[in-house]
Amino acid sequence: MRYILTVLLLFTVFGCNDMASYEYRPHKGIELQIILKDAKYSQENKATFLSFDLQIQNDASENVYFDPGRLQAKVNNTISQATYHDSLASVMPERKVLKKGKNSFNLYFVLPRVKNLTAVDEFEVINFGIDKGEVSS
Repeated sequence: MRYILTVLLLFTVFGCNDMASYEYRPHKGIELQIILKDAKYSQENKATFLSFDLQIQNDASENVYFDPGRLQAKVNNTISQATYHDSLASVMPERKVLKKGKNSFNLYFVLPRVKNLTAVDEFEVINFGIDKGEVSS
């Protein structure tokens, strides 16, 4: 029994490397979770890239659209200047219809002039990038 408790304690302390997690309900039938992962400073860009996982549960009765490029947050008093897909071929984000059920995205915020981001003390979503309406062509 003591061994199990020790393993659980170690997992609790060392098993999770996420910086923070936040949950929102921006629209009826939409639940959103942002899990901040890690931050890396780019000397070339003079900005910090804050990577995060975004999970959106879409149970809305009508079409809902998501544009990751419009997703914007305020982190420790700095407003993100852009949001991109976190992949090797970081394609420009575009507005698409969300499928029903769970939608998962790996993204990152660009935080200008921020160095050494080791903790997130304040976090506020300014724009969720989610709306209802027709897709413009």
